[in-house]
Amino acid sequence: MTREFMDKQLGRLVALRGMPGDSDPYWDALQDIPYDAFRAGIAHALRTRTWFPVPAELRLDCDTARTRTHEPVYPQVEELPDAKVVEIPNPFGGEPLRIRVTREWRHDCETCGDTGWSSRQCPDTHCGRRFDHGPHEFVEQCACLEWNPTIRRRKEAHVKYHTKPEAA
Repeated sequence: MTREFMDKQLGRLVALRGMPGDSDPYWDALQDIPYDAFRAGIAHALRTRTWFPVPAELRLDCDTARTRTHEPVYPQVEELPDAKVVEIPNPFGGEPLRIRVTREWRHDCETCGDTGWSSRQCPDTHCGRRFDHGPHEFVEQCACLEWNPTIRRRKEAHVKYHTKPEAA
């Protein structure tokens, strides 16, 4: 990205409060972001922020805007040697829907299906409510959240421009 492009895009944020007088620190921190990602990040900041964002916040906006247009990350699949046909009743009437299944999904964690959330049933597992209530389903963070490679890949796919703050 060029300095002129960055200044022009930052100028779009003039409607936000607290606009800085100097854009030099922004150039040092943001020059590696591609044009389209930066333009989308500025648009996201205009829609979601009240105060003029610091460079780290703009990098987050670029990541957020990027994830909306980014290809989804799917679990690994395995080709089935013998394809089977599954019949699903047509919800609108008429002929049932016939789908040929040729691949099987493989999850790294069978408990949560690589979502990071495991389903629980109350009262079998107590949900934490302190008042009388009926049985229901609730979710908790799955134990695989730290080690699951599919969840890690999804997180890495959605973060490209933002870095964790450094300790002082």
